Amino acid sequence: MASIALVASQSGLLLFIWLNRHINAFYVVGVGLILNLIVILANGGLMPISPDTIVRMVPDVPRETWIVGERLGRTKDVILAMEQMRLPWLADRFVTPAWYPEPTAFSFGDVVLAFGIVLFFWQASGYRSDEQFDVQPA
Repeated sequence: MASIALVASQSGLLLFIWLNRHINAFYVVGVGLILNLIVILANGGLMPISPDTIVRMVPDVPRETWIVGERLGRTKDVILAMEQMRLPWLADRFVTPAWYPEPTAFSFGDVVLAFGIVLFFWQASGYRSDEQFDVQPA
């Protein structure tokens, strides 16, 4: 059920992006979503995460706690060894720093998506670099 919900929500977000494609930043958001959806679909409907990434994320929990091939708790992730993953470079493989209050793993698609969201808010703020320096268009 979780994999169906995850794929459906990603597809719904892509539809939203498509309907709002006149907003330039949403192209970047869409690329991030597509990267995530590709790796999710390639790995059975859930985002793959390796046991090594989990250990880096929560080093105090013994490695034996997680079962390869099973879903990681109630998350969107499925635990797979690197050699079992399809498109492992798109999996949840980056981890937030130890000082961050909530240990989190994220993917390259998440990074692209976050950049697109920041770009959207920057564009929505009305900031224009040519106004800052009083540059006149040619």
